Amino acid sequence: MGIRDLANKSPLVVGGIVVLLLGYSVYSIIGTVMPKGRGAAIKAVYFYDLTTGKLFTAPPQEMSPIDVPSGEKITHRKKEKKAGFRAYVFACGGCPDDMTGMAEADVEAAGANLAYIDRYTDEALETQRKFAEQMGDGEGGVRRMPGPMGMFEMGRLIGKAPSKPGEYPKLYGQMDPAGSNLARDALVKCDDGNYPKQCIPK
Repeated sequence: MGIRDLANKSPLVVGGIVVLLLGYSVYSIIGTVMPKGRGAAIKAVYFYDLTTGKLFTAPPQEMSPIDVPSGEKITHRKKEKKAGFRAYVFACGGCPDDMTGMAEADVEAAGANLAYIDRYTDEALETQRKFAEQMGDGEGGVRRMPGPMGMFEMGRLIGKAPSKPGEYPKLYGQMDPAGSNLARDALVKCDDGNYPKQCIPK
């Protein structure tokens, strides 16, 4: 099958390939803030529970919003929504081993920074579901692309964690100046001249 035929029959697959290439082209830049280990796969990342205002963990492939451990929902525009948003925590020097159950103030007291949280639009989640089906995921699951490539997915919304549990955050598109500023400010160099590292559970 030629490239043109593939594009006509499976545009989502072609789009996914383009995203993969774009992601890898900037891997060397974004990789400077990713946690480094001895080749061990990242098994969990931090998520933020809007109902409690605290961090919990889930597999890194999960695309937010996801269900929180309690199963509670958050009300937004008169509809109940999943309350688990991906949380991006950074630190200069070493990261705390485990911040599960910490509120933003606790994270700060531990020497880290809950820089922002994110979720995806319903349309983006549906597109990812269809893409997963075309790529042979028998369960038709929705999964975030691994590593830095997830930053380029369409429909990603980011914002600061709400000041109180039960509140819905103000969100911005990742290309919106307010959204891009959040991501940029999280990577301001530390006092030692190095970039902060993204924290993951140990």
